[in-house]
Amino acid sequence: MLAKEPGLRPSMREVLGALRQIEPSGFGPLQDIPPSRIGLELGRRALLGFGALCSVMIAALVLWLWPDSQTVTWHLDSIPSGAEVVNQSGQVIGRTPWEEVRARDIGHKELRVRLSGYRTEALLLDSGRDYKRSLRLTKLDESSLDSPRSIKR
Repeated sequence: MLAKEPGLRPSMREVLGALRQIEPSGFGPLQDIPPSRIGLELGRRALLGFGALCSVMIAALVLWLWPDSQTVTWHLDSIPSGAEVVNQSGQVIGRTPWEEVRARDIGHKELRVRLSGYRTEALLLDSGRDYKRSLRLTKLDESSLDSPRSIKR
């Protein structure tokens, strides 16, 4: 088709005849489809394939983001260990190292970590995510007050 001499180049009728002889895998013989519908048939199949691929990718994304468990685990350690873990109502719920496994839900839980001679630390735990932290407590000076520091997440 690229010959410089026009007489050496095939005619359009010869090109179409040769193209109709070619059978791409999976699409059936092209001579069964009228020339005006070839592009339409290939376009529909490509669209169906693209739709199937998108469906598989969305399903994989949903499964990847879906929580694998209906519980969360909160683990808190302190340096030095043995500090009291106190809930919002002031009740001591344990000592560090402390761990709690609870139902996954939406919301937060505020805790305080206190140890005599050290500054009280306030923590805000998200009840939708696992939490693991080692908290270094700050020693109190004679002049400082035992007031909670800012809430840490």
